[in-house]
Amino acid sequence: MGDNGATPASVRVVRSLADAQGMDPSELTFRLGDVIDTDALDAMAAHDGNGWELSFEVEDHEVRVVPGEPIVVDGTEYH
Repeated sequence: MGDNGATPASVRVVRSLADAQGMDPSELTFRLGDVIDTDALDAMAAHDGNGWELSFEVEDHEVRVVPGEPIVVDGTEYH
């Protein structure tokens, strides 16, 4: 699972989106918190249960978050 348990899901999503665009997270032109409730995402991901999945679109990218799995951006897994 790598650092998935220690790193908040919202941070992992931002890093994955930046990787998908070939840039540093600080260079992104949006704030994830303007698109989704990052506190809710982090709270959901912190639970051991895996009965949920979150998909959303940001800056023309499709993002999928599933507990215990890599973040998926536009069909590509990011660890």
